[in-house]
Amino acid sequence: MVDASLAMAGISGWKRWLSGVGVWFVKGEVLNRAIAAVQKDLQTRSLPTEPSTPYITKPLPTDNDLYPGA
Repeated sequence: MVDASLAMAGISGWKRWLSGVGVWFVKGEVLNRAIAAVQKDLQTRSLPTEPSTPYITKPLPTDNDLYPGA
Protein backbone atom coordinates (compact mmCIF):
# COMPACT_ATOMS: atom_id res chain seq x y z
CA MET A 1 0.00 0.00 0.00
CA VAL A 2 2.81 2.38 0.86
CA ASP A 3 4.65 1.52 -2.33
CA ALA A 4 1.57 2.23 -4.44
CA SER A 5 0.95 5.53 -2.61
CA LEU A 6 4.53 6.66 -3.18
CA ALA A 7 4.30 5.70 -6.85
CA MET A 8 1.11 7.73 -7.24
CA ALA A 9 2.86 10.70 -5.60
CA GLY A 10 5.58 10.48 -8.23
CA ILE A 11 8.30 9.34 -5.83
CA SER A 12 10.57 6.72 -7.38
CA GLY A 13 13.97 5.09 -7.11
CA TRP A 14 15.98 5.21 -3.93
CA LYS A 15 13.60 7.71 -2.27
CA ARG A 16 10.75 5.26 -2.65
CA TRP A 17 12.88 2.39 -1.33
CA LEU A 18 14.09 4.46 1.64
CA SER A 19 10.53 5.54 2.45
CA GLY A 20 9.43 1.90 2.42
CA VAL A 21 12.21 0.96 4.85
CA GLY A 22 11.21 3.85 7.13
CA VAL A 23 7.59 2.74 7.15
CA TRP A 24 8.67 -0.81 7.98
CA PHE A 25 10.47 0.46 11.09
CA VAL A 26 7.63 2.62 12.44
CA LYS A 27 4.55 0.60 11.47
CA GLY A 28 4.35 -1.20 14.83
CA GLU A 29 4.41 2.06 16.79
CA VAL A 30 1.84 3.66 14.50
CA LEU A 31 -0.46 0.65 14.91
CA ASN A 32 -0.08 0.68 18.71
CA ARG A 33 -0.91 4.40 18.86
CA ALA A 34 -3.97 3.93 16.63
CA ILE A 35 -5.26 1.09 18.82
CA ALA A 36 -4.67 3.14 21.97
CA ALA A 37 -6.57 6.10 20.49
CA VAL A 38 -9.55 3.91 19.57
CA GLN A 39 -9.59 2.26 23.01
CA LYS A 40 -9.43 5.66 24.73
CA ASP A 41 -12.37 6.90 22.65
CA LEU A 42 -14.36 3.76 23.46
CA GLN A 43 -13.70 4.30 27.17
CA THR A 44 -14.77 7.94 26.87
CA ARG A 45 -18.05 6.75 25.37
CA SER A 46 -18.45 4.02 28.04
CA LEU A 47 -18.28 1.28 25.40
CA PRO A 48 -16.49 -2.06 25.80
CA THR A 49 -12.83 -2.03 24.78
CA GLU A 50 -12.43 -5.81 24.50
CA PRO A 51 -14.23 -8.20 22.14
CA SER A 52 -17.30 -9.83 23.60
CA THR A 53 -18.84 -13.24 23.09
CA PRO A 54 -20.37 -13.48 19.63
CA TYR A 55 -24.15 -13.29 19.40
CA ILE A 56 -24.39 -16.47 17.33
CA THR A 57 -23.82 -19.37 19.70
CA LYS A 58 -25.22 -22.19 17.57
CA PRO A 59 -24.47 -23.28 14.00
CA LEU A 60 -26.28 -21.55 11.16
CA PRO A 61 -29.18 -23.52 9.64
CA THR A 62 -28.50 -25.74 6.65
CA ASP A 63 -30.67 -26.10 3.54
CA ASN A 64 -32.26 -29.18 5.12
CA ASP A 65 -33.31 -27.08 8.11
CA LEU A 66 -34.75 -24.33 5.92
CA TYR A 67 -36.37 -26.56 3.29
CA PRO A 68 -37.31 -29.90 4.85
CA GLY A 69 -37.97 -32.63 2.32
CA ALA A 70 -36.33 -30.75 -0.55
